[in-house]
Amino acid sequence: MPLESLRANLLGLPLSPSSSAMEFFCEAEAVRLRSHNNKFLCVTDDGRSLRLSRNGNAKEAVWQVVCVSLDYRRPILRLKSRAVGCFLKATDAVALMRGIKVGGKVVPCWSDPMDFSLDWEPRREGFQVVLMSRKNGGFLRPHSGPSPWRNAVTLDPSLSKATLTAVAIQQCFLWEVEPADAEPAPSLLVSVFTSLAMDDQLGMRSSSDYEER
Repeated sequence: MPLESLRANLLGLPLSPSSSAMEFFCEAEAVRLRSHNNKFLCVTDDGRSLRLSRNGNAKEAVWQVVCVSLDYRRPILRLKSRAVGCFLKATDAVALMRGIKVGGKVVPCWSDPMDFSLDWEPRREGFQVVLMSRKNGGFLRPHSGPSPWRNAVTLDPSLSKATLTAVAIQQCFLWEVEPADAEPAPSLLVSVFTSLAMDDQLGMRSSSDYEER
């Protein structure tokens, strides 16, 4: 049991959404973050920007978990790229796509012990998490859709609890945390279609066998 959970149990305190979310990260030294559109958070080869990719096996998709605070009320972590050694950083700069403001910029950055913009607070939503910046309360958001939004990652403004719940249900901010030591799990949608395809093949074989007999 993670330290923050044990402490809360000993003190008779309920686990906060942040504390329970930390359990996803404490189970492994490094993780992958899978977005709602089945893509992984990656750093580019040169360590200058972020992107989303379906290749969960790439080393650029692996993030080392650095625990800053294990306070059961508000645990804080940093995410360090295993590929290039940079950290995930929230900024106050505006992210523009074709002249349209789509949120704040999130960039890779080298470590600075006093830089709070590297700190993230995970919050649990069911079996997934949202990541809130300690710097400005914004939330890490993966984008989908046509270019230039496709594969972009931004920081959306701080939201109220009610709004966050509504948005999280729509899966806009949700991330699935996967241990990096394990193979990336197939998406449920792919598994369903694969299963149906196998059933169809078996059904066709059974029919042909019956006709031959």
